[in-house]
Amino acid sequence: MPKKRSTKTDGKASKQLNKKPKAKKPLTHAQLKKKVDEWFGKAIRYRAADKDGFAECWTCGTRHHVGYLHPGHFASRRHMATRWDDREDGASNVMPQCIACNLYDQGRQWYFGRRLDEVVSGRAEEIMRAAQRPRSYGVAELRQLVDRYKIEANAQLAAKPAIANRPAKGEAYSRTQRRKEEAAAEGEL
Repeated sequence: MPKKRSTKTDGKASKQLNKKPKAKKPLTHAQLKKKVDEWFGKAIRYRAADKDGFAECWTCGTRHHVGYLHPGHFASRRHMATRWDDREDGASNVMPQCIACNLYDQGRQWYFGRRLDEVVSGRAEEIMRAAQRPRSYGVAELRQLVDRYKIEANAQLAAKPAIANRPAKGEAYSRTQRRKEEAAAEGEL
């Protein structure tokens, strides 16, 4: 009896082609927190940007494209009560910070707090007290936050299209370049 030959429909490739797409699983609590962090950070940075896509570091005052800024926290992100603190008056727990201040100088917390108090007296203490309160977020609440900040970030992006045009790393506006320009401008006066 001759050996039965397999047809193309019996092969592994055809099984993969006929496979039904898997249903998209809902995001877990941890994944939703990451999404909120991502969209909240974009919203904070985009809100601070000018029409050219540049914003000032909250602690040192240098100007960078928002693509090179971080959402810096006064009270650590581990405090859920203030992790996504977003106040209308412009002095909240999260403000744009350059990489040098946020990562290499551990957020420059003292300068951050001093600047908060310059804008709204007693705000730094208020945020630190709020950070000590326990707070947990449910999955539905996190989904609402993702949607809220995604809408805000996209609206800012539509209003300021230069935000999307991040210059190459070598073209970033550096402190040294700014100081040279300031020194040259002072010499001309």
